[in-house]
Amino acid sequence: MKAYPIPCGKKTIPLKIPEDVPVQWVASRMITPVRKVEKAVEEALSRPIGTQNLRNLVTPGQSVALVVTDIT
Repeated sequence: MKAYPIPCGKKTIPLKIPEDVPVQWVASRMITPVRKVEKAVEEALSRPIGTQNLRNLVTPGQSVALVVTDIT
């Protein structure tokens, strides 16, 4: 079996997968931490990736759910 390092918080957990199972390893790139969170959220909501902004998608009276990924 081959072990792949999976980041989990401040530790790394080895994920063991049999050699005959096809695996495509994709690593994320490191980014600079955001200093002004409110400004970053406003910019992300006004210019989302791959879709229109909320102002163009939602009409008054509709509900919106925002999903935020976990920091780890």
